[in-house]
Amino acid sequence: MKTGILAPPQEYRGSSDRHYRRGKDLKWQDVERLLSVLGRSRREAIRGYCPLMLEELKEPYEKVESWGQAAKGDEAFAERILRGAGEPRILRPGLKVERVAREVARRLGLGLPEMSSQGRGRASQAHALTAWAGREAGNVSIASAAKHFDRDTATMARNVARLEARIHREKGCEDSAVNSWSRSERSK
Repeated sequence: MKTGILAPPQEYRGSSDRHYRRGKDLKWQDVERLLSVLGRSRREAIRGYCPLMLEELKEPYEKVESWGQAAKGDEAFAERILRGAGEPRILRPGLKVERVAREVARRLGLGLPEMSSQGRGRASQAHALTAWAGREAGNVSIASAAKHFDRDTATMARNVARLEARIHREKGCEDSAVNSWSRSERSK
């Protein structure tokens, strides 16, 4: 567009741009919904839309992170929008057990060597928390978490089930349940 090779968006026959500029709804397009985000009145929203379309992008659209194949932007924005639309929580494709284990160790104040130990107690609880969090956040299987810690899959699944039962008993946010679970387990 800057070089004059491309026409402005409103001149493309298939572009929805001109409908937003005029504030006209189509059967397949919810113009009103977008405009309501851009201003309190229709006129104000249309005035806000036009400069927005001419704004220089900080990064190409294709490089902006995508979430749930429906939202683009940072994770917090996508989570808020998707939850508001009744969509399930965002799963992080490509999430690895190692990354989840590092985060669990950090939050519990454990070192990775301590967490990787074969003993019972805190290490075992950290293993279950890693398996649960990995499954919830990114479809990491309990079996892969068990393999990572060189543990039996059935035992890991049983420990995750116990953790889930405790979380459900807490009747609050999963984060607070996990935090109270880890605090109470540490005091045992």
